[in-house]
Amino acid sequence: MTPATTYASIFVPDGLSPGDTYHFAFVTSGYTNAASSNIADYNSFVNQQAGLSGATTETWGINWYAIGSTETVDARDNAAVNAAVYLLNGTQVETGFNDM
Repeated sequence: MTPATTYASIFVPDGLSPGDTYHFAFVTSGYTNAASSNIADYNSFVNQQAGLSGATTETWGINWYAIGSTETVDARDNAAVNAAVYLLNGTQVETGFNDM
């Protein structure tokens, strides 16, 4: 099997230089009721969605983090964004931590 980084490297957004740091975000095809106070439940859900058969991210082997908050965890801390965030189609949606 090809390493996950090979799959992820196919999706390098335009305008970035070698060595630039960036993050991906995607919209899940499923949903959850958002009733848990445990952020790990949402991270687990996002990883399950990313690994669904047929998902673009199915074989990437990346640990994904929900862009979501609970009473004790802010989305920007859970997702640990430290650079620009892009959708899988290359659209930039955030510039970094302060946008979260």
